[in-house]
Amino acid sequence: MTDQLIRSDHKNIDHGFTSPFMVEYLTPPPDCAVSEQRIAVDVELPGLADDGLMRVGKVEIYCKQMQRPGVDRWMLLVNGFASSTRLWDYQVAHLLKSGYNLVLFDLLGQGHSAKPDGVKYTVASQVAVMEAIVAATPLATKPFYLTGISAGGVIAQRYAVKHQEKLLALSLLATTPKVDGRLAFTQEIQRLYLANEKLSDAEKLSFCAYFLMDHIFSDAFFRKFKPAIYGVIANNIAGNTVGTYLGALSSIDDFDIIDDLPKLTVPTLIFTGLHDKLIETHFGVVLNRQIPRSQRYVLKGVYASHTFIMEMFETFNEVFVHALAGAHDLKGSKSPIYVENTHFQEFATDEAPDLESMAV
Repeated sequence: MTDQLIRSDHKNIDHGFTSPFMVEYLTPPPDCAVSEQRIAVDVELPGLADDGLMRVGKVEIYCKQMQRPGVDRWMLLVNGFASSTRLWDYQVAHLLKSGYNLVLFDLLGQGHSAKPDGVKYTVASQVAVMEAIVAATPLATKPFYLTGISAGGVIAQRYAVKHQEKLLALSLLATTPKVDGRLAFTQEIQRLYLANEKLSDAEKLSFCAYFLMDHIFSDAFFRKFKPAIYGVIANNIAGNTVGTYLGALSSIDDFDIIDDLPKLTVPTLIFTGLHDKLIETHFGVVLNRQIPRSQRYVLKGVYASHTFIMEMFETFNEVFVHALAGAHDLKGSKSPIYVENTHFQEFATDEAPDLESMAV
C-alpha cells in the first residue's frame, strides 16, 4: 500500500522571498553559536588529461559549525555540484530549531574551499575531505546524521558504505547510485562546450550556468521568478572557473555504487522530486530497492524539481524532520510515501530573493 502525506497549509516559495514569514523562518535561533575554520587535508588528485599522473598535496577546506546550548544531536550536510554551504539556507534554521546542531562545509572546488586547477575532484578525494571534517569537529567522538543532495548524495553514499558505524541515519536527496540516463547526457553536453576552443572562458561559464539552472529549477519557478534566475546565474558564474567545472564534472565519472548498497545497515531516507529534470525519480527507486532499511519519499506538485529543498522548503523540512525522528526504528519499505501540497502554487508575492548559486 502506498502512503500519502497531504499538506494544506504550506505556501512554500509562494510566501515570497522577502516576506515576514520567510525572514522569520530562515533566521537561526538567537542562541545559536557559529564558528568557522579552514581545515588542511592531504588529497591525491588525478589530472584531467588522463595521463596517469597524480597530484598530491594539502588543500584547505572551509567548514562552518552551528551549535545550540544543550543540544547534542549532530548532522553533517553535503552540498551538491558547483555549490556552497549557502545551498542549505532554507534548511539551517528549521533544523536548528528542531534540535540538530550542524556541520556544513564547501567541498573541494567550491565556495571558500581550495579550487586546484587541472585535476579531477574525485569521489575518493571528497570522502577524504569528509573524513577530515569529521575528525576536526564534534562529529569525531559521536555518531551523527548524514545528509547529502545530488552530487553530495553520491559522495555521502560512498562515505556511508565506508563508515556506516559513525552514522545514526543517512538521508539522500535528489541523488543517484549510478551516473546514467539524463544526468550522464547533461554532463556530456557541458563537457562539449567546455572543450570548445572557439569559446572564451566567460562564454563557457555562462553556458554552463544557464544550462544548469534550466535543469535544476521547475518550470513554475521560471514562470514566476525569472528575474531571480539571472541573479543565481551571475553568482554561479562568479563562484566557478572552467577548471572547477571540469574538475567537478569528472568527479563522478562512471560512478556506480549499486552493488555495495545492500551492505548498508544504517536507516536511510530517500527523497526525490517527481518533476526532477536532472536526476530522474527512477534512481530513488533503485536506491530504495538496494538499501535494506530505507524509505522513499516522493514530493509532488509544480515545485517538485531538483531543488525541492528550496522550492518546496516548508513541506520538505516538516516531513524530513518528522521522518528523522522515527529513523531509528525504520525497518525499511519498498512502498513510496507521496508528499503532496494542496496549496495552488500559482502566484508569487515578489521577485527579489537574495540567493547564492543553487547546484546539483
